[in-house]
Amino acid sequence: MLAELNSNATVDVHLGDMLILYIALAKGSSSYLVRSITEHISTNIKLCEVILGVNFKVKRVGKLFEIVKL
Repeated sequence: MLAELNSNATVDVHLGDMLILYIALAKGSSSYLVRSITEHISTNIKLCEVILGVNFKVKRVGKLFEIVKL
């Protein structure tokens, strides 16, 4: 928990994997920062890209990762 609080990420990794579906369904682009890319995050991104036809980009921002729905 301290690692999440000290990371300055927008959300923790547990919320980060759950937000994928919601930003995939939202209109326009969305983004947030997480401390690490978990298997759940990667899987949810791939599922949403295949099923919903949306595109995501994950990029490194310092020690964090930015998840962007394009």
